[in-house]
Amino acid sequence: MQRGGAGMVWALLAACAPGPSGDPKSDGVDDTDETDVVGDTDDSDTVPVDHTDPDTDDTADTDDTDAMPLGTFVEVGPIAFRMGCTPDQYGCDDNERPPHDVSLTRTVLVAAHEVTQGEFAVVLGYRPSSFVDCGDDCPVESVTWHEATAYAVALSTAAGLTPCATCTGSGADVRCTAVADPYACPGYRLPTEAEWEAAARCRGTTVYAGSNNPDEVAWYGKNSGIATKPVGRKKPNNCGLYDLSGNVFEWTLDWQGPYGAAAVVDPVGPSAGTERVGRGGAYDCSELLTRVSSRGGLDPASRDAVLGFRVVRTKP
Repeated sequence: MQRGGAGMVWALLAACAPGPSGDPKSDGVDDTDETDVVGDTDDSDTVPVDHTDPDTDDTADTDDTDAMPLGTFVEVGPIAFRMGCTPDQYGCDDNERPPHDVSLTRTVLVAAHEVTQGEFAVVLGYRPSSFVDCGDDCPVESVTWHEATAYAVALSTAAGLTPCATCTGSGADVRCTAVADPYACPGYRLPTEAEWEAAARCRGTTVYAGSNNPDEVAWYGKNSGIATKPVGRKKPNNCGLYDLSGNVFEWTLDWQGPYGAAAVVDPVGPSAGTERVGRGGAYDCSELLTRVSSRGGLDPASRDAVLGFRVVRTKP
C-alpha cells in the first residue's frame, strides 16, 4: 500500500496513517469521540432508480462472472442546501469554512454504493485492491483519481453514452482529463464535491451521512477492525445511499480550493489545481473525518488502500 503519492501530504491520510511495511494499520486510531451533536433529518424526495446495464460485463474479458451488477442509482436534486461547517458539524477544519449556500439545479443519479471490487474487475479487467480477501462485494480501493475516472469512461462507453473525460494509457498507468462542464456530458463520472455533500446530507442536519451516531452508518477506526467491509451493510441515509461516511474515502471530480462566502449555483470547483478532493472518511480513521463536511485534497496520481469512489450521472 502506498501513502501520499508523489510526496504529497494530505491531512486526511496523515490522520489515518499506515502500519509497518505500508500495510493497513492495526493501531494508532484517533479515538476522537464527540458524537453528541443533535440534528433532525427530513424525508427526502429522492427516488431509487435501477440502472443496471446488461452490457456492462462485456467491457472486459475476466473470469469474474459472479461480480455484483452495477445496481441501483438514486435521484438527488434539484436541491438547495448549506455547505461546509454548518452548526450541526463539530471539529471543523479551516478548509470547511465559511459555510455557504449552494443550489444544484440538475437531478443527478448517484450510485447507492461505492464501486465494488467485483464491478471494477468486470469493467476494467484487473484488481488493484489491497483487501482482495474481502471479496467482490467490498469497495474497490487503492485506485488513483485517474483510474476512478477511467472506470466511469469505460462504463459510459459500454452504455453508449458520451464520456465525461478523455483518458490515455491503461491500467495503473492511465491518465485522464475531465471535461470542463460535467453537466454537458451524458456519461458516468465522479460527483462534484457539492453533489457529494448534497447526497451525504440528503436534506438533513445529521453529523454523519444518515445519523448522529457514526456506528449506525460508518465503518471507521473504532468498529471496522481496520479493514474494508462489504458495501451496504450499515444503515443508509434518508436517500437510500450507503457508506458515504466511512469504509473508503471517495474521490470527487473537483480540484481542491478554498470556499467562498457567496452563494453558488452548480459549482464545479477550481478550473485547475494540484490536488483532487476526497470525501467521507475511511475504515482506519476517526469519526471526525467521516462527517459530511470533512474534506481534503490529494494528488490525483496517489494510490492508497483507503481511496475508493462511487459514480454519478446527470439525469437526461
